[in-house]
Amino acid sequence: MGALPCSSRDEQERTVNGRPGLVVQHEGVTVTVMAFDVAGDRIKHIWAVRNPEKLRPWAVRAQH
Repeated sequence: MGALPCSSRDEQERTVNGRPGLVVQHEGVTVTVMAFDVAGDRIKHIWAVRNPEKLRPWAVRAQH
């Protein structure tokens, strides 16, 4: 995510598959969806999706 200019990147906290997550948009287009497996105060696993085909359902939801 560091490659995207901060001014054109938007990160939103969302629930992803029942887990805490982030939706990252670049110029209004969803580019990454992440879900976190949290135990206590630590993140144990991070799942990230960047495949545009799999991100299509998030294009509308991320804007709400």
